[in-house]
Amino acid sequence: PYNDTIRDALQAMIVTIVGTGFSGFARFRDYASYIEERGLAINLASYVGQGIIRGCVMGSSADPAGGREFSAMERFLEEALEDGVIGISTGLIYPPGSMTGSDELIRLMKSAARIKSGTPPVYATHMRNEGGDIHTALKEAMAIGGGSGVCGL
Repeated sequence: PYNDTIRDALQAMIVTIVGTGFSGFARFRDYASYIEERGLAINLASYVGQGIIRGCVMGSSADPAGGREFSAMERFLEEALEDGVIGISTGLIYPPGSMTGSDELIRLMKSAARIKSGTPPVYATHMRNEGGDIHTALKEAMAIGGGSGVCGL
């Protein structure tokens, strides 16, 4: 039967993973504070969206990030990791993720691993292709996660 002990154990295990846009808040810490102030009893985690980071810096440009742009993306990433996000998600089938090359993604994941020492950040991907070219998309996802020091999903 369901009792207080089971309820407590379930609450400790259940984590709500929220979207990468922080539901209208500019920073994850602001969103987490908003949730906490309302007394909501949930274990909360979030990713930062690579597309959000790139879009803030590069707009709709399909060009690879240059030195200044990449440094700006790293600053956004560092802010998000310091705020407590668990890692980075990508939507490589949608712009601006679809305009981001593998080399840039690997470099960003390496930056995430360097910034977040200790527990490696999680890399969650919506691959570039889930149909006829799925093998290429899987190879890319493994290359992005595999050599960068992040924990890939």
